[in-house]
Amino acid sequence: MGVALLGCSAIVDPDPGQLGGGVDAGPGADVGPGTDTGPGVDTGPGVDTGPGVDTGPAVCPMPPRCDGSTLLYCDPMLVMEECDFGCDPTPPATCRPEPPREDYLPSNVGPGFWMADRGEFRVDSEVLYDSRDCTDPPGGGEATVTTMRDGGEACVISVDRLNVTERGRLRLAGSRPVIFMVGNEAIIDGVIDASAYGPQTAAGSFPGGRTGSPRGQGPGGGGGGEHVERFADGGGGGGGACGAGGLGGRGGAAGPGRGGDAYLVGGTLQPLRGGGGGGAGNGAALDAVSTAGAGGAGGGAVQISAVNRLELGGAVIAGGGGGRGGARPPTTEVNWGSGGGGGAGGSILLEAPELRIDGRILAAGGGGGGSAGQDGNGGAGEDGANTGDTAPGGESNGRLSADGGRSGGGRTMDGAPGGSVADANGNGAGGGGGSGCILLRTEGGLDITFGASPQVPPGIRVLTLMRP
Repeated sequence: MGVALLGCSAIVDPDPGQLGGGVDAGPGADVGPGTDTGPGVDTGPGVDTGPGVDTGPAVCPMPPRCDGSTLLYCDPMLVMEECDFGCDPTPPATCRPEPPREDYLPSNVGPGFWMADRGEFRVDSEVLYDSRDCTDPPGGGEATVTTMRDGGEACVISVDRLNVTERGRLRLAGSRPVIFMVGNEAIIDGVIDASAYGPQTAAGSFPGGRTGSPRGQGPGGGGGGEHVERFADGGGGGGGACGAGGLGGRGGAAGPGRGGDAYLVGGTLQPLRGGGGGGAGNGAALDAVSTAGAGGAGGGAVQISAVNRLELGGAVIAGGGGGRGGARPPTTEVNWGSGGGGGAGGSILLEAPELRIDGRILAAGGGGGGSAGQDGNGGAGEDGANTGDTAPGGESNGRLSADGGRSGGGRTMDGAPGGSVADANGNGAGGGGGSGCILLRTEGGLDITFGASPQVPPGIRVLTLMRP
């Protein structure tokens, strides 16, 4: 078992003149706060004359109290003790003890990844971390590639403290899910982003389909649209995760791509996996460029397991990528393309004995791509990272085209089907990607705010921590 044992540091200051209020800086006799009978200069109550911690007008003796994470007490002079695991202000105030490392079992990996003396991973700006390389993060932490208990590789980052400030944005990319094993606390006031953007994958996500390989990848991958006769094309199906992907739209006699299965619904995110990719539409190859809309990539996968507490005031997002719209070449003799399906939202797992959430946890799928029509290219579906609800599909563009399906997200689990065109030469649109998965594990005080509603959306599960 690995532990993060940092110890406590105590500072004893024998000079009460650095504590402020009621201290006489001269040789005269001081009979109380602010009253000086000698020639010295009295700074008066509550004024700090030195760089030390100002306790107010009272000095020793006084009862123990907290000043942030510092414990102040008399022994017999004032002692300032930094509390590694926080200061408990409940009288009599004390430093919180180090939590037992085997008090709960983390998901997917063993407690041995809670390691001692690994430092703080602090994010103050835009930072891109690639799980394919899985290198030690800048500033602190140790990264390890490991096999999760139920299969599949993950990049595990062991740190004492994870701190994403309001100015910080940590973008997670690469082929492996990312697991943060935090030996003390995780404070997220900025953004951790494991989202796909269009066909661009995120950490641990599955790519969308494309010409030559139309089915979206992953267990929840959406199917590719069919091509019939000369111009009819079906839209690609949306990818699935906790919500099912939407069916692609029909184009004339061309059948749609099927929506991906909700393969993660009801599970515990073990192993940790991203969302399924959306299926590609269909069309024609023109100078090695297809008119078919590509499927959006599925959202990525991230887990944060904190020994002590996890506070989220910012956002953790794992949206699916929007499906691409079908293309219309300048010549009418080339087959116009149908829309690609949106990728499913990814997976977010947060666990700690004390879990406080007053921010956003988002894992919407991507919208389906619109199909090409008489007036031009179909629009791309919106990425799930851009919404706290469902992501809209791409727009149609004139006759023979249709709008893409909305994604799952918020209180809607499944992606909507893409629009169909009955005309014999029509092009179907892509289906929306299904909602991703959010799992919270805790046994402490859980305070969740989702917009104006205190209710937990259906895409979020709350479970107790696992025990040895």
